[in-house]
Amino acid sequence: MREPPVKKTLYWCDQCNSPLIAKSCSCGSLGKAIPLHTPYDVRPALSADRELLSRLIGDRFGIIHLPRVVLFNKAGGVDRNDLVIAHGDLFGWLIFDPVSRTHSFEVAPGALPYMINRVTKGIIDITGTVKNSGSRGRIGGKKFPVDTTVPDGPVIVKYGNQYGTGQLKDGFIRVKQVGHVVPVSKQDPSWDEVVEKNRYHLKNLERNAVRSIRQHMMDRPLVNISFSGGKDSTAVLALARKAGVKNAFFLDTGIEFPETLAFIREQQDVEIVE
Repeated sequence: MREPPVKKTLYWCDQCNSPLIAKSCSCGSLGKAIPLHTPYDVRPALSADRELLSRLIGDRFGIIHLPRVVLFNKAGGVDRNDLVIAHGDLFGWLIFDPVSRTHSFEVAPGALPYMINRVTKGIIDITGTVKNSGSRGRIGGKKFPVDTTVPDGPVIVKYGNQYGTGQLKDGFIRVKQVGHVVPVSKQDPSWDEVVEKNRYHLKNLERNAVRSIRQHMMDRPLVNISFSGGKDSTAVLALARKAGVKNAFFLDTGIEFPETLAFIREQQDVEIVE
């Protein structure tokens, strides 16, 4: 079976600031490759995700604007650990700590070009501290004492005319890395615009899927769709119906969400089997 277009690598059109499901964009540009983390599960940030992320970034850095297109790539960790992708760059990590039962956002260097002109708090200038410490060479990975009212947690570091990221704890800041950062401003497309940029490749995927279903419709005496009400199942239902499959059913276990049952009854015309 052919590997899906977005498996280990996501593509991004810098010209349109849009994620792509193939290497090329409808504008004619080639997308840059963004390697994904295992288990290679990437999805759009939903409304609740965006509200959480916006609150965390606002509380920590005073930035209230998020681009409309934000992606989450599930990553390994003790509990929830999502790699946040925005503007075609690694933006940071959204992490849940099951012990404290709190979420946190760790900013990545890739987010700094979009943040340094907007950040109003959570930034620490260590220029004088580093000079007084006598430290020489690169400061990434080093730990410095700081006198600040910023609460412990992830911070943006300013060192001369360079910026970076760090972690503040108990009066010390551990610098992860610093470098020259050029502020960047990009257009903010909607998801409708992103779909339009991917229309050609989406249509190809649809045609291939419908063709594959039709090739196997005669393999069994009966062809039907077992529908769960989820996003994957909804896509399969639409494709199978385009291929000519008529029968579909949903098994109601008695513990389904009322919203799921309403979605099936009112919008999908699928038989519900108790």
